[in-house]
Amino acid sequence: MFSLLKKYNFFLILFILFLFSTFFWWYFFGGFNLGNDGDQYNELALSMLNDGSFSINGEISMMREPGYPFFIYLIYQLFGVSIFIVCVFQAFIHFAIVLLTYYLTDKIFNKKIARISSILVILFPNLYILSSTLLSEVFACFLVMMFFLFYYLAQRKNANIFFALASLFLGGLVLVKSMFALFVIFVVIIIFLNEKSVVKKFGYKKPLLMFLFFALVVFPWIARSYTHFNEVSIASRGGNMIYTRALKNLYSFDESLKYTISVLSGEYIVRRYIDNNYIFEESWADSSGLNAFTDNINNSEDKNNYDKLDILMRQESKRLILEHPFKYLYYGIVEISNLNSPMIYQEKHFSIFHDNIYSNTFVKVLCILIMRLIWLIFLSMAIYGIINIVVKRKKNAYIFVLMIFYVNGILFFLQGNPRFLIPIFPIYLILASFGFCKIINKCHIKLLKKIC
Repeated sequence: MFSLLKKYNFFLILFILFLFSTFFWWYFFGGFNLGNDGDQYNELALSMLNDGSFSINGEISMMREPGYPFFIYLIYQLFGVSIFIVCVFQAFIHFAIVLLTYYLTDKIFNKKIARISSILVILFPNLYILSSTLLSEVFACFLVMMFFLFYYLAQRKNANIFFALASLFLGGLVLVKSMFALFVIFVVIIIFLNEKSVVKKFGYKKPLLMFLFFALVVFPWIARSYTHFNEVSIASRGGNMIYTRALKNLYSFDESLKYTISVLSGEYIVRRYIDNNYIFEESWADSSGLNAFTDNINNSEDKNNYDKLDILMRQESKRLILEHPFKYLYYGIVEISNLNSPMIYQEKHFSIFHDNIYSNTFVKVLCILIMRLIWLIFLSMAIYGIINIVVKRKKNAYIFVLMIFYVNGILFFLQGNPRFLIPIFPIYLILASFGFCKIINKCHIKLLKKIC
């Protein structure tokens, strides 16, 4: 018994730390409520439970991806309708993410980096806070890590079963977060790039196998969307996302300046020195612009139908983008900065020091600068980790790098909400840990070398 505890003492420490952190963050920040979008996830799960349909407001819908509502439905079906039970399951999923982080980092890098990465994941508060709401990020993060697990095993063992399982989990991920839909194409490309002899070794069998099993998961739902809505789509969310981005093309210079400064520093700086009434989360593009669009629709039936509204938003987005293409590209850079911003209590980092803006100005500005500096150092570590992966040709880690660039590339054209990074944030932590250890070893810092 003692030898067993000694062998697995690190995992025991992780689990104790996990339990303590869960109780702490749930007690102070856990609402066990629906969250920002949870009301629709809950309504869809209840519609599946009550009448077997995927409906919002009594109408068949494709407003949301089906994966997360189905996950909630299964829990409701087995344990009764309870948000708290869903949150408990999400807590266990969170710990599974920690273990998957450790395993993958240990196999791809080494045990010390695995320990650093898993500790960082278990200390990251956003996963605890999100697990206490009906939001899909924690579940999506689990599917991302499961995809990485089986992709790693597939590359390591060259076994068809692991390629198939990786594809199944990637398909499941797409049904939870449709922004990952194109990632399968890049996975197939990286299979060919990983080894020069890959075509001779595998032929086209492995890529075709990945597409086949991916299609088995995703295509039935796309067929359902086409049958009911004449749309080849997973969910009618793209129109809203791209329209909110395209609306920024209509910003005046003054609005653009305030938005950009808020992204790069924080809302407080703008409120303190430029416009004391400015509220980042209620900026014109996010509230007034969307309301104005809805008000201008002549057909009242379209106003109340999410799916029809999404189609109209996509059409209007094309017009706005073509009118100001360079503005659209500029805001893409701003949105990437927005996306890769400090995460404090989900995405609320912009609103720190929102009240009493004229008190303790020096302290508040200093706090913002320190927070941003720490975050910049963290991102620099991750970038340095990516550079070393490419330079050292760590082929098993290429998939991590690809995922980072893919998500940032997709969100360049959409909204840069930092919460959208949560599904891949363990990868940021892994890369930052790798970069940190590389710097420590290169600089010959004896005190820290024992850690790395």
